Amino acid sequence: MTSSTLRSATARAVAPADGMSTVNRSARQRMLSQRLALQILLAERGVPGQLQAAEASLQLFADSQVQLQDEVRRATAEDATQLEAVYGS
Repeated sequence: MTSSTLRSATARAVAPADGMSTVNRSARQRMLSQRLALQILLAERGVPGQLQAAEASLQLFADSQVQLQDEVRRATAEDATQLEAVYGS
């Protein structure tokens, strides 16, 4: 697969609202889940501000999950085939 084909596939998988690709949004979800776990642990230990930080992370995670689900619904079969060729096993 050429780099222009990859750019084409990922360009179609971009959320128009913020310009973040599906792959990057998915990676951010993983980071947010890790951040959320740490913030909850720190909040439980009484570290100031961590409960509010966890609430903000949870909201961003939930909003991003809705966007990912919408992106999946909009993806074409060609998008899926090209992304599988690049990122699949």
